[in-house]
Amino acid sequence: MEQERSVSGTIRTLSNLLRRKAMEKVPQPPEGDIYSQMGGWVMAFLHQREGEEVFQRDVEQRFCIRRSTASRTLKHLEDQGLVQRLPVERDARLKRLVLTDKAQAIHQQIQRGIRDTEEQLTAGMTAQEVEQFLALAAKLRANLTAGSAPGREEPQGGTSEKD
Repeated sequence: MEQERSVSGTIRTLSNLLRRKAMEKVPQPPEGDIYSQMGGWVMAFLHQREGEEVFQRDVEQRFCIRRSTASRTLKHLEDQGLVQRLPVERDARLKRLVLTDKAQAIHQQIQRGIRDTEEQLTAGMTAQEVEQFLALAAKLRANLTAGSAPGREEPQGGTSEKD
């Protein structure tokens, strides 16, 4: 299968372009601070779940990353003064993740860049096309997280290309 006609090659190309575009639109960290793209995603996730108890395992599950990656990312965010791990009353071994005020301010800047990038990415697409893409992406993700890849299934109910 040619690279440019493969699903994985297309996703890789889009991922590279999206990362590059996002880095253009998202403000660079202040002097002395360094946070990764993953760190930005984690901060956004924590912001979305503000007021809830969020733990490292939630970050691992949300981003499909290993414990070591989540631990390293969170440690780095802690060192930068962006995230705190606070004990939970019912079990002192559990540490909930909370954004600091510094992280909240950075998050607002990042969100503006993300909105701009999302608008550029979906320009010329209808709401239905966006929903169709998201549905297909969910299937791809499910295929990759399901373990072994089954063979392709034939469409149900005839040979129509549309479901």
